[in-house]
Amino acid sequence: MKVSVLKPFDYAHDGVTVRHLEQGEDAVEIRDELAPGLREAGFIAPAKAKASAKGAKPGADDKPADGAGGEDPAAGVIPTEQPPAPVEGDPAAQA
Repeated sequence: MKVSVLKPFDYAHDGVTVRHLEQGEDAVEIRDELAPGLREAGFIAPAKAKASAKGAKPGADDKPADGAGGEDPAAGVIPTEQPPAPVEGDPAAQA
């Protein structure tokens, strides 16, 4: 699915290679199963409409060619905000 980026975040379309997406990027490919959650969280919006090529099927390139599907919906999204590092000597940090 092609989207516009509203807030910056790190994303791995293939689940391995991370790309930092910047606010204002348009027509970025996001996996279909991740789009609803990213949209609700305010990270993305539908891509701005562009003139389609003559004879092109609408939505023909919306799905990844690798046949991805049925995966963990959180796979591919890497939060940019990290939790605080454990404090040395903190009993709660020992697992």
